[in-house]
Amino acid sequence: MKFNVTAFSMNRQTRRQSGPARAELIDTDSNRVFEGQVTPLDVERRYEAFWNDVNPRSRDIVKVMSVEPVDSTEAER
Repeated sequence: MKFNVTAFSMNRQTRRQSGPARAELIDTDSNRVFEGQVTPLDVERRYEAFWNDVNPRSRDIVKVMSVEPVDSTEAER
């Protein structure tokens, strides 16, 4: 399955956005990080956990704004 994930970075302490939102196409069939993740909520939780656990003491964290399933024919365009 493919999902468009839109996320932004925010400061851990102030909770203020520290970077612009960006979108990323996640393919749960080919990306080992997302293996077995089948719902938008699964993908959201894994995405945030992956980025925020890379460095648990970083100044910023990643927050997901939206996770939208992508029709496979759309993803090939």
